Amino acid sequence: SDIRSRINLIDGDMQTFTLAQRFPLIIVTYRTFMHLLTQAAQEKALNNIRKHLTPDGRLIFNIFDPRHDIIAKEEHKSGHRPPAKKLGKFLHPATGQQVILWRKRICFPETQIIYLTSIYETNNNQTNDQPKVSKTRSHLALRYTFRWEMELLLKLCEYRVETLYGDFRRGPYRYGSEQIWTVTPS
Repeated sequence: SDIRSRINLIDGDMQTFTLAQRFPLIIVTYRTFMHLLTQAAQEKALNNIRKHLTPDGRLIFNIFDPRHDIIAKEEHKSGHRPPAKKLGKFLHPATGQQVILWRKRICFPETQIIYLTSIYETNNNQTNDQPKVSKTRSHLALRYTFRWEMELLLKLCEYRVETLYGDFRRGPYRYGSEQIWTVTPS
């Protein structure tokens, strides 16, 4: 289609990619920025992205606003292993089998990192009246950034904040909501 001919996918690291052109718009989609696990990595990525923006270009990205009550409840404590919480059930789109989703979340306030483990439990065929359960695990680490910390980081990396929204309908920022930033090089 016409759109496919205009899209060029490049696999790279947002901290170090190098392209021979500048763009009027760069979008870092659905919390991808949170995979940068240190402030130094965030700074490096923001500086690299700025080099690839036109002078009047825009960077748009979103992260979630961390809630202190959730962090405190799920804070890592030595020797404590939080139980997995059942999030729900769904049918696997290819096999039609029922899958139960479980999640464990551990927060480390010192580093502002959340480690998530998702467990996908599938009851396969029954053998000798015993269900055969298979479990698949996926692991994810995210660094949360507080609103004022992000604003200072953007200023340090020579960006000017155009907008900060609290949801995808351009609602106002509020504690515990999304942080949807639109920034331009300053």
